[in-house]
Amino acid sequence: MIKAVILSAGSGSRMKSDIPKQYLEIKGKPIIAYTIEAFENSNVDSIILVCAREYFDLINYIVEKYHYKKVECVVEGGKERYNSVFNALDKVDGMDKVLIHDGARPLVKAEYINNMIERLKVHKACILGMPVKDTIKVVSPVSLSENKEKEEYIIDNTPDRKYLYIAQTPQGFDGALLKESYNRMILDINAGKDVNITDDAMVVEGYSSEKVVVLESDYTNIKVTTRDDLEYVDKVVEKNV
Repeated sequence: MIKAVILSAGSGSRMKSDIPKQYLEIKGKPIIAYTIEAFENSNVDSIILVCAREYFDLINYIVEKYHYKKVECVVEGGKERYNSVFNALDKVDGMDKVLIHDGARPLVKAEYINNMIERLKVHKACILGMPVKDTIKVVSPVSLSENKEKEEYIIDNTPDRKYLYIAQTPQGFDGALLKESYNRMILDINAGKDVNITDDAMVVEGYSSEKVVVLESDYTNIKVTTRDDLEYVDKVVEKNV
């Protein structure tokens, strides 16, 4: 089976909203609803939603209101993103293919989801991504003097941007590979090791020998983090209505 895990457990503190960003509305419809709809209209077989327990009733209401048929269950999220994914993997069989997606990326297109599903017949790990547009600098902090209000940085190096990609979601994996990689990472965490993980590809990169393939999507597939992002999504949705 092809299972999609949609993560909706984040607090969205940078949005400075009373409710998590994924439940804010665009054109009268919650952001998370647009996200679920993309997977509902794709070739995935089932959808696992992950959210904070206090929002179970709200997300179930959204599923019922918009008549989403592929939602299999709602799973409680964890403290960190990787905790939420790990919780959801209990619902994934080793024979499944699994796509992990940020609930706050409402503009993902079903065509890219379907392309990833097809590529998972060839590869065991792949992500959506796009080339960076700007020059990227790798920096180090400069020690602050007493008259400095903000930390300053110096450039260590400038990587060739033709080899730099913005990582997006969904990120797709062979179920057995992802579960084994996560289990190994959790063992390290439980052993007290410092693990800095910001996406699922990093887990596979760090805890398996499998290479992760990048599939290009488009630049509209942004993660809503700030009010500016919210305004951008509003404009794209209005254009596509």
